[in-house]
Amino acid sequence: MPSLRAYAKINFGLSVLGRREDGYHNIESIFQKIDLCDDIYIEKTEAKITFDTDSPPYGENNICCEVIEKFFALSGVGGGVTVYLKKNIRSGSGLGGASSDAATLLRGLNKIFGYPLKNETLFELATSLGSDVPFFLDGNTAIVSGRGEVISPLQIHLPIYLVLVYPGFSINTEWAYRAMDEEKTEGKRDVNLIVESLKRGKIYDFASALFNDFERTVIKKHPILAEVKDKLLRYGCIGASLSGSGSVVYGILVEEEDEGKWKRYMGSEDVRVVGCLM
Repeated sequence: MPSLRAYAKINFGLSVLGRREDGYHNIESIFQKIDLCDDIYIEKTEAKITFDTDSPPYGENNICCEVIEKFFALSGVGGGVTVYLKKNIRSGSGLGGASSDAATLLRGLNKIFGYPLKNETLFELATSLGSDVPFFLDGNTAIVSGRGEVISPLQIHLPIYLVLVYPGFSINTEWAYRAMDEEKTEGKRDVNLIVESLKRGKIYDFASALFNDFERTVIKKHPILAEVKDKLLRYGCIGASLSGSGSVVYGILVEEEDEGKWKRYMGSEDVRVVGCLM
């Protein structure tokens, strides 16, 4: 059964610009795909449609079921499909796993059924599935704004390696946005300095410019995340930040380093050293 890789992302800078009339929030962030992925196995069948996964959410609660249902309804293709999702990206970690699964499965279904949906339709369908889903349809690096549907690709050639630390719990994104609204926290920084540093290959300037508007709210509830961030910087990362609304905290490395060493530094097996996809 053919497999597809649904890559995770991190945020280089994340500004939350306020709640919209439609209930979503405007954001500005650099989304970067990283070398950590879920595996999706797809196989056409004569008629039966089945989905399974090795991690929750199961069944119809998984976004992949919504993708399959909407694809068949919109495309009008006949036949069926068997889909199996093997999870490696933690849910509720701020790494975009579910959104990447949705976009990757959508592209995969469109391909094996002969491209019945054009790119514009794929994008509209992706937007209906979730704010981060459109980014995962194509490209590796982009400035993402609006509610996530305004995507401006970036070309960078600066090798970046990351230490990812999962603290052992997930964070609900809806809660994080709601808590920010209650605190009346709104972004005042933009990503221009990060963009310019990336384009010029200035890794130290880039690392020192990282920010995430969710950090104040999320760390208030989970102070251990501040400890993780401090530890990453103490042991040699040149910058560190929360990804998305959390819970993963990442550190920037000047070059690739031994993952086992970082597991010992952080006192946890839930540590990965990964590269960014160029």
